[in-house]
Amino acid sequence: MALLGNIRKHSWLLIVAIGLALLAFVIDPKALSNLAGKDLNIIGKVDDEEINHQEYIDQINFQRQFSRDLPETFLRTQAWKNLVDEKLLIQQAKKLGIETSEKDFWNTLAKQSIYSQVPYFQDKKGNFNTAKFKSYLTNLKKVVKNNPQAAEEYKLWTYQKQFIPKQLLISQYLEMPIHGLNTTTAEATLNYQAKNASAKIDYILLPYAEYEKKYKISIKNEDIATYVKTHAPRYKRPATRDLGLVILPSQASPKDIETIKKQVDSIAAEFKTTTNDSIFASTHSESPYNSNYHTETSLPPFLKDFVKNAHVGDVYGPIREENAYIMTKLTGKKMRSEATQSSHILISHKGATRSSATRSKEEAKKITDSLYATIKADPTQFEILTQKSDDPNAAQNKGSLGWTNNNGQELIPQYQKFLNENHKGTIGIAETPFGYHIIRIDDKSPLKPVYQLAIILKSINPSKKTETKLYTNATRFIQENNKASLSVLINNARKKNYQNVISKDIVVSQSNIKELNSDSDGEIIRWAFDEERKPGQTKLFTTSHGDHIIAYLSSIQVKGLATVEKVKDEVTLILKKQKLAKLLSDDIQKYSRKNLEGLAAAFSKEVKKADAINFNNPTIQGIGREPKVIGASFGLPLKQLSKPIAGEQGVFIIRTSRRRKAPKISDYTQEIQANNALLRRNPMETILKALKDKAKIEDYRNKLFDKNT
Repeated sequence: MALLGNIRKHSWLLIVAIGLALLAFVIDPKALSNLAGKDLNIIGKVDDEEINHQEYIDQINFQRQFSRDLPETFLRTQAWKNLVDEKLLIQQAKKLGIETSEKDFWNTLAKQSIYSQVPYFQDKKGNFNTAKFKSYLTNLKKVVKNNPQAAEEYKLWTYQKQFIPKQLLISQYLEMPIHGLNTTTAEATLNYQAKNASAKIDYILLPYAEYEKKYKISIKNEDIATYVKTHAPRYKRPATRDLGLVILPSQASPKDIETIKKQVDSIAAEFKTTTNDSIFASTHSESPYNSNYHTETSLPPFLKDFVKNAHVGDVYGPIREENAYIMTKLTGKKMRSEATQSSHILISHKGATRSSATRSKEEAKKITDSLYATIKADPTQFEILTQKSDDPNAAQNKGSLGWTNNNGQELIPQYQKFLNENHKGTIGIAETPFGYHIIRIDDKSPLKPVYQLAIILKSINPSKKTETKLYTNATRFIQENNKASLSVLINNARKKNYQNVISKDIVVSQSNIKELNSDSDGEIIRWAFDEERKPGQTKLFTTSHGDHIIAYLSSIQVKGLATVEKVKDEVTLILKKQKLAKLLSDDIQKYSRKNLEGLAAAFSKEVKKADAINFNNPTIQGIGREPKVIGASFGLPLKQLSKPIAGEQGVFIIRTSRRRKAPKISDYTQEIQANNALLRRNPMETILKALKDKAKIEDYRNKLFDKNT
């Protein structure tokens, strides 16, 4: 059975339409084998729902088919995140009573599963053939006991059978809050006015920084603690950890580099004479062979001059680029347009992607053929007939998609294929998952040379001897700094020229440490949050690239109000501003009968002007954000002096000299669409964050897989 290999060629299909990477569940099998004979079946909980080992194992057996090259540590971290996301979303779907049917199951299998694009399961028209697939399953089940390949394929099917209903529940649940994110006309009106109404003010500013020295303001720790308690909702903090991290990067020694260079030179000699470039490159390179043609602008600088003057068959290199040797052979050269301008008329049908049409596919094809016949007879009818298009933007842009690159990245493949294979002025039909398109090629950019390259890349990796020496240095450093403080540890690391960073306020739910950004970040975070962990403890971690990271737990913040030390700088600044604002306001009141110019003279300040200020961008040029000042400028009667305003940079006195209302418009559709786009930007992150904040999530993996301190 060669089906599994066929499916692996389409691994990009594993990207689920709802936007969640719910498939990358991987755990180290060695860790699982260590649990043999132990009654430790549960690895975590999401509220009262357990996450068990079997879920992990099932997902591993599936995902390993497509993720063999991804680092184990990264996949373990991602696996936990994805499992938690899945549990949270399905729990919500079930609470709302969302259910799926067998018909939904087979529709999803035919359109969004890993099987949907496998030619073996398609009919002559390229549509998924359910009967053919069911026949395959029947035959597969008969031979599964005696055929290891069949057994592997059947496990793949078993996982998909379990996963698709989950995918359906999640996608249906997400549609509800996302489609509920809509802007009302009243909200759009207010937003429009905020953007387009403006005011002009005269003002004086008494800067906090200038008067802080005069009044000698001091803030005590007790003042900070009182402020934090008074503003408790603002200063509630999750459990956090502070870490010191010492990094010993994996690097090849000079002797390692010399050995690798000899190997590369030997390969280069054969590369120049081989006639089967794709196979030779695939065999000897660490990067996959790519048969695509590339424009000069898309190539790295060191290849641009080479392709300009080279002939097909010429080889460039080997050269060293950062941590690898690269050699390149020019295998093809031709002329091609970089971009195409096109327009289309979309006729969708029931079941097509993003379609609300009720017509059948056959009806859609008849309509398309009829419109195409009309346009073919009279091409000037194209713009008029765009009114029939199911593209929601057709009325506005007459069906135009503008300029798109010909690299296959912007448009769906079937549409792009039509553009690549036809010339300017061509009108024709293409079928895509969205329905039937009548496409007109409006223009093509001038022809430019494009190049096909066979590239061989060899990384410069350290030898086993070098790796052993690095590990020895890392463990010796830990021993030498046993019970050292964070500052001593970091100073000693600097003396040895080891890289080091300090990361603060890490929370258990984050997947990476921004100052580090390694594939061991998830393991380090889990270690730091183990309930047995104490400040001062260290642990050595090794990334998939062989780098060694020494993690030092410097402090633990329990869930609750932030400590004074954590917020000291922030709250001190707030309290100083408050006290200064009060003192300055009292001083200003002494001159309350003066006009703005008189107050400016009294404080030796200049009256300044700010024009075209508005709510949408509450800033004053040269000063920065001052929302209180902008708000006052719209509420203050014209020509009237304001009371002292405690702004961000100091105390203001303003006088509004002019206000302009937003121009009247009759249609707020464009404003509504713009606001809806903002509301619906990355809603997944917002939904999951809200669910995680509310849920009780327990992670037992440290206890099961990581007993070292």
